[in-house]
Amino acid sequence: MYTGFLIGCFFVFPVVSIVIEHAVRRRRGEDPDLLGLVLRWFTFWIAGVRLLIAGLTQAFRPEFTAESIFNTTDPTVLPFISELGYSNIAIGLIGVLSLRLRSWTAPAALAGAVFLGLAGIRHLVDGGAFTTDRAFAAGTDIFALVILLGALLAAGLRSRRE
Repeated sequence: MYTGFLIGCFFVFPVVSIVIEHAVRRRRGEDPDLLGLVLRWFTFWIAGVRLLIAGLTQAFRPEFTAESIFNTTDPTVLPFISELGYSNIAIGLIGVLSLRLRSWTAPAALAGAVFLGLAGIRHLVDGGAFTTDRAFAAGTDIFALVILLGALLAAGLRSRRE
């Protein structure tokens, strides 16, 4: 279930959203901005939906993250994981709202890229058991850094040329 959720948020849902909006815009006779669509939909699904759902899970079921990602059942970590969840809820809400508040897209993408990128690096270099869930989380977190930061940089370079 967790792996399916990540595959959906990081690959399937953004690509389907991009394809649909691109087709709708072309049908209307508009010139779709593919880079803008990539930035918008990957930000919404990764920095928005993924972090919001993760945050809610961490805030209300911290033992899931403790066991599946950090491979521990130590109850002393649960308050810290809950607080991590509050941060994820905040970033996730900004990412979700960026779909309507377009000026929030770049800040949401940057926050998501930095947070997930650093988390992914930490998953890779931390000691302890490297579970399948932890490996998948590390990979998707690094992917988030690459796609969100890459789209932001490309959009920034394009705007400088215009």
